Amino acid sequence: MTETATRPCTCGALADRLERATFDVAPSAGGGWEAWRVALGRLIGRLGAGPTHCVVVTQDPNQRYVQFLLGHGRVHAEVSSNNYLIGDFRLTPAEERHLRDLGFDIDPDDDHDERFPHNWVRIVDLRRPDDAAAVAAVMSHLVEVIALFDDRHPVRVDLFGADHPCEPCTWGDDTDGG
Repeated sequence: MTETATRPCTCGALADRLERATFDVAPSAGGGWEAWRVALGRLIGRLGAGPTHCVVVTQDPNQRYVQFLLGHGRVHAEVSSNNYLIGDFRLTPAEERHLRDLGFDIDPDDDHDERFPHNWVRIVDLRRPDDAAAVAAVMSHLVEVIALFDDRHPVRVDLFGADHPCEPCTWGDDTDGG
């Protein structure tokens, strides 16, 4: 019988380090998508090694969204799937192929709560110095090319602490960087 090492929960100790903020930024007013990508990279770099935060990126009236869990050197990125989209906001087969080309897949988690359908998911490590910029480039690309956000209108970024911000609670036993 093999004994599994269990890491202790540190949510209580991390709770005071959680941030909450909302940013509404029209990319064209602040240097375009390139400047938006750089700012997102700074946010990912600043929060990536700390306790887990949630980031939700939306633009009204667009139904498409990008969201991610970020912390402890990992990013769990999600893009809205057609399970949540209606009408003209639904992803085309070409957009779904593009998501696959970017390393996203429909969440294969067998323990998924069926009341909440799967989104497109990609899990990425933030272990190297340039990883935050690379993740920001993909997320910015998703907002611009897949979500089809208009750079002339505000993009809303909601940032808040995760319910369970410590590594064992956020990532469970799968902390290899998937």
